Amino acid sequence: MSLQPLNETAEPKLQIRPFKLDDLDQLLALEQACFPTDPYPAEAFLHYARRWPQWFLVATVDNQLVGYALASRVGNHAELVSIAVHPNWQGRRIGRRLIDAIEQLLREGGVTELWLSVRTTNQKARVFYERRGFQHRRLIRRYYPDGGDAFRMSKRLN
Repeated sequence: MSLQPLNETAEPKLQIRPFKLDDLDQLLALEQACFPTDPYPAEAFLHYARRWPQWFLVATVDNQLVGYALASRVGNHAELVSIAVHPNWQGRRIGRRLIDAIEQLLREGGVTELWLSVRTTNQKARVFYERRGFQHRRLIRRYYPDGGDAFRMSKRLN
């Protein structure tokens, strides 16, 4: 799916499309830039690409990968496994467009609820999710490998 330019100026055109294996090197570099202390390894991304390719999206500008979102599904529920936008591209509504695209695909697939986990200390991400309609459901102690806590959040998709 193609999207309109990011703004009215000569901004390059953002495209949101399914992940391709050729994206892996750029994806790993983006992951390291976004999550330097705990990035997903290539094997995790390849697992999601094989298992849920329809819900693994990337955002590109001029063939440069600037963001991604991926979800997994169990029954009529789905988890937003991860979403990231390169720090140099944040603040341009790319994350919003990625999550909107994932939600639309999940709705079309019959998913009625989307949930996620977010670090309790990640105020920026929590506000982003709250603005997208997610609600806090519970606290999960020691969720992250470093012992950090997470909030479980969810949103109805119908």
